[in-house]
Amino acid sequence: MADKPAGGCVLRALEAADAAAFQTLRLQALREHPAALFASPEEQAAMSLEIVAQGLGPSAQRWAIGAWQGEQLVATMGLQRHLRFKLAHKAEIWGVYVAPTHRGQGIAHAMLARTLAHARSMPGLQQVHLGVLSSNHAAIALYQRHGFVRYGVEPRCVYAAGAYHDEDWMVCML
Repeated sequence: MADKPAGGCVLRALEAADAAAFQTLRLQALREHPAALFASPEEQAAMSLEIVAQGLGPSAQRWAIGAWQGEQLVATMGLQRHLRFKLAHKAEIWGVYVAPTHRGQGIAHAMLARTLAHARSMPGLQQVHLGVLSSNHAAIALYQRHGFVRYGVEPRCVYAAGAYHDEDWMVCML
């Protein structure tokens, strides 16, 4: 199912066929914000499109959504359920990025609402976690509006661009 959030983009679940578009946008994100995502541009570029496609899902444990402006993917967000039985009540949000030209239009809000709705449809899933750079106040505010609360800070979580960056850990109880 696809729908239009603010900004005139179409939201839809990503599929294996979207791997090339995802890879292009992911590399852009990694170059623009090296501390915000755990992979490096070099690590991401070395991944085959087959591996990227496998990571998109959809499956019972993994799901990703994209915002499309025509044929161009301009935003992404993923959800990964823990595979271990004792942790299967939890999932993680990953790969959140909105291209600079499309920020401030409500796209991240719409993708997060859809991602949480999808999480609520997953049998037995009770909570969704995420990590966000402590300095990313706009993202933290967005997550808080959707019910996430901070439960910890990992100091020096990421070393990128010649500096250490703290990360807030947040949870949303479904």
